[in-house]
Amino acid sequence: GTFKATPAGLVFVNDKTGEIDLKASTPGTYVITNEVGPVGGCSAVTSAPFTLTIHPEPSLTNSSTAEICSGVPLNITLTSTVPADYSWVAADNANTSGETNNAPKITNVIDDIIINNTTSPQVVKYTITLTSKAGACLNLKPQTIDVTVNPEPTLSNAGAYQICNDKTLNIGLTTNIAANYSWVATDNPNTSGETHTNPKQ
Repeated sequence: GTFKATPAGLVFVNDKTGEIDLKASTPGTYVITNEVGPVGGCSAVTSAPFTLTIHPEPSLTNSSTAEICSGVPLNITLTSTVPADYSWVAADNANTSGETNNAPKITNVIDDIIINNTTSPQVVKYTITLTSKAGACLNLKPQTIDVTVNPEPTLSNAGAYQICNDKTLNIGLTTNIAANYSWVATDNPNTSGETHTNPKQ
C-alpha cells in the first residue's frame, strides 16, 4: 500500500513503509491513511485514518548578545517562538564571579549578578535549553546568549586632601578605567563655596 497524508506538509522517507522525515516535515496535525490498490479483481482498500501531530521546535527570540555593568543584576527574561520551559547555565569565566556555572537553573529569568574582576570587558556565555509545553520538544539548535560585563570604575585618587582657606581645590579625578565624572559635596554648615546642590560634570 501507499501512505498518504493531508494536508500537505508531511514528508515521507518512504511512502510504502510509512517512514516519516520529521526534519523535512512542517509542524502541524496530519491525517494519514494507507491505500492498497485493486489486486486480483479486489477493490482498492483504504485504511482507517489516524492522526499525527508534529510539534514545532522551540527557539529563543531573545537577542544573542547582552551588555551589563559589573555588579548589576542581569534580569534577562527568556522568550521563545512557542510556549516553553527554560533551563540555563553559564560557561565559567576565570575573570568574573557570580555566574551560574555548576548546575543549571530552571527559570525563565537569567538573574545572575556578575562581578568583573578586571579592568576590561569580559564575556560570559549562557547556554539555554528550551522544552516546549506542547509535546515536550527540546531545542535541537544550540541557544546561547553572550553577556558582556563591563568593569566598574573606581577612583584611584587619595581618600583625603588638605587645602588652605579660600584656595582652589583643583583635584584631577582619575579612575582605574576611562570614565566620565560628576561630583557633589556634602554641605558643611561651617564652610561655604562647596558645590552641594547640583552635581558638576
